[in-house]
Amino acid sequence: MARPRKEDRIALLAAARALMGERLMCPLPAVDDGGLLIGATGLELAHRAQVGWDQAQKTIENMLAAGELARLGKHRPDWSDRTVWVYAAVTPPPRWAEPHKESLDALAALSTGWVAETAAAPADEPAEPVAGRVPHEQRELVP
Repeated sequence: MARPRKEDRIALLAAARALMGERLMCPLPAVDDGGLLIGATGLELAHRAQVGWDQAQKTIENMLAAGELARLGKHRPDWSDRTVWVYAAVTPPPRWAEPHKESLDALAALSTGWVAETAAAPADEPAEPVAGRVPHEQRELVP
């Protein structure tokens, strides 16, 4: 029987999930490839979870080994000259998905093909505007 998780581990995982949701609006720039990272630094996780920095470092390393957190990339914060890792919570697939894996894979392949075909299709003439509405490009923004 596995040991129950400690409160700091539960708090860090909850903080990672919460910060991932907040980062959707303002992702962090990555150092390596210039991409955007939707996650949180270790210091942000420790602060949100209200866990001490030393304990948070140990717990984050254990959570990485257990597969509960993943490293997304490196970020250079404004307050530091060093790069720091950005972490994200790894969400396992729901239990109901396991018996339907083949169907879900087929659906994913079908939707991927449809999106690729739609993107490759030639663009027709723009649709006629609806009566009483101006197309988006012609609207004036009024303060």
